[in-house]
Amino acid sequence: MHAFIKLSIITLIIIIVLFQVNIVAGAQRILKGEIVAVNSQQGAFLFKSNGDLKQYQINLHTKLFQNNSQVKLKSLRPITEEDFQPAVIKFNNQGKLVEVRAEYDASPIEIKSINKDEAKLKVKILNSERILNINYHKGINLVRNGKKVKIDQLQSGDQGLIILGLEDRIRKIKVKHYQYKGEF
Repeated sequence: MHAFIKLSIITLIIIIVLFQVNIVAGAQRILKGEIVAVNSQQGAFLFKSNGDLKQYQINLHTKLFQNNSQVKLKSLRPITEEDFQPAVIKFNNQGKLVEVRAEYDASPIEIKSINKDEAKLKVKILNSERILNINYHKGINLVRNGKKVKIDQLQSGDQGLIILGLEDRIRKIKVKHYQYKGEF
């Protein structure tokens, strides 16, 4: 009976160890970051995550998505020279890249009003009648006439783009002030 208990305990320990190994082996590694460059001919892209810049190669089984639609690698290029597509990349338990999921939206806007004291903006999406009320925070980059600015440097009437990233979070508001001189 004593030998049976020892054998049962050893068997139970082996089962627990094997179960834990299977859980670890089935785990996927996930990185969040930005796609900063794409080379379609070589099937590769540069990905910046937590300050590290690394090149990744896609394969026949890598799934590529942009805004929940399956796309080709060239669709994942940066939005502009300095605006990169935010993305999540997934690897299988062998470390092979299995999925790239990029999400962004860029819409033309006009700033309607600014409440500098409460750090709030009201912007109109120009290709619709939609009005957005935005609570400004440090995670939103503001660019006016090509220069990074603070909220108090924006003006009503400024026009440009609002760039949304993963989970529809506002990443950047990029505007220009158009001054017209003279008469038409």
